[in-house]
Amino acid sequence: MGINLFGNLGINLMDAARGALYALPPLAGFIALTLPRAKNLPVIGPLRKVVLTDIKMLFAQSRNIDLVLISLIAGIAEETAFRGVLQVKTGIIAASVIFGLLHFITPGYFAFATIMGLYLGALFSHYGGLAVPAAAHAVYDMGALLYLKHFAVYDEAENQK
Repeated sequence: MGINLFGNLGINLMDAARGALYALPPLAGFIALTLPRAKNLPVIGPLRKVVLTDIKMLFAQSRNIDLVLISLIAGIAEETAFRGVLQVKTGIIAASVIFGLLHFITPGYFAFATIMGLYLGALFSHYGGLAVPAAAHAVYDMGALLYLKHFAVYDEAENQK
């Protein structure tokens, strides 16, 4: 089976809108895991701490335009690699597990990234191309990074309790 990357990447306004809408459920999940009430949940608590400290610090000095460009590049490049190549060659499960492994920061993040890979893989299969999952991935990353930079807070006092 051949891989037609450029034929799969054609994007139009409807695909971009669909992708943006499909980014909302995982983005809501991401925001929920950063809320203070998630700190005591098994698996989620340690993930929350890493996201709100290490990952937030990694992007703290980035300008908004930098975060937008990083998100667009990651959405297109990762979806091309994982869905456009790996999923076509190995199937949705293998591509999603590899996606999760390459995003491994904590066991919780591995699970989240693997589920996200399955979600994006399902979009790729349903729409028969990369445009919708690439747009969803880019909008998700953009929303998560901008939220981390401007709104998410980790209170060091949480460690004292």
